[in-house]
Amino acid sequence: MARVTVATADGAEHGFSNASLLLESREGLGAVRMIIEADPGAAPFYERMGARYAGFAPSKSIAGRMLPRMQMELEEQAGLP
Repeated sequence: MARVTVATADGAEHGFSNASLLLESREGLGAVRMIIEADPGAAPFYERMGARYAGFAPSKSIAGRMLPRMQMELEEQAGLP
């Protein structure tokens, strides 16, 4: 499961364990950006959703494993549910 963080316009960050929960909550939070630390096998799914690669992040559960870090600008994704 991906770790998803969103940044709001005031610079605050909110963490989610599920991208679907984030997408349901993004407007109420005022979220402008979604940052995803994805399982390598799930990265293509997030890319199809509009996320772009933004480097790598160390896994918090498996020592030495690097995860793709992806970013999605939510203001550009107005058509998402």
